[in-house]
Amino acid sequence: MKTLYSSEISWENEIVKFGIGLFETMAFRNNNILFLDEHINRLTKSSLELKIGENHIESATRQLKKSTKTLNKTKAIRLTLSNSGYAIEERDIPYDISHYKRGFKLWVYPYKRGENPYYRYKTTSYMENYYARNTAKSKGFDDAVFIDYENHILECSSSNIIFRKDNTFILPSFSKPILKGIAVTKVIEELNKDFKIIEKNIPMNDIKVMDEAYVCNSLLGIMPVSSIESKDFSFDFSLSIKINNKIFQI
Repeated sequence: MKTLYSSEISWENEIVKFGIGLFETMAFRNNNILFLDEHINRLTKSSLELKIGENHIESATRQLKKSTKTLNKTKAIRLTLSNSGYAIEERDIPYDISHYKRGFKLWVYPYKRGENPYYRYKTTSYMENYYARNTAKSKGFDDAVFIDYENHILECSSSNIIFRKDNTFILPSFSKPILKGIAVTKVIEELNKDFKIIEKNIPMNDIKVMDEAYVCNSLLGIMPVSSIESKDFSFDFSLSIKINNKIFQI
């Protein structure tokens, strides 16, 4: 990851000591940060509600636009915000057409998630997500799925999850402790043109009757899921390509 701009951070900083910070990960494509307003609005809302870095939002937004002016390739951009300042970084997006053709394999994280409201914010207190994702990868999976104490499916470590049954796409209820991603909102808008969309609690056992599954985030767009542990899904990756072409303005 390459740093484009950073305030000076010391070991005394809250973001270093306690993970008290916020961040947004955005896609830079076609000389443009996709869904910039939506990302900044979410960051601003979280900043004001949690009292983290609210004095730096305006300057961080200006610096973000300035720092990405010279980029000419598709990149992932991360803006991290703390009470002492902010940092802007860029890195390559590792996904290509081969990932969409084979789909993601998901592992079910064995530790149940509680009702902590902070799961609805994109904070730098990211140890659980980091550990779950790395453990999934060490086992040969692409990502981990979180479930709650009622065995309802929530989300993945870095993405939202969507299921399809017949002509209906089903999302886990956002009344649960879930971060509602920017990308999933855009994907739903596109899917809603041809399919029915519902939001409800999804018990883990219900995956047995689902026809397809997908994960969504701002770098992936919508990615097919080939399996959740022993449950295999068939899929037509062309739906993902069609939706992604729309939301990524390709």
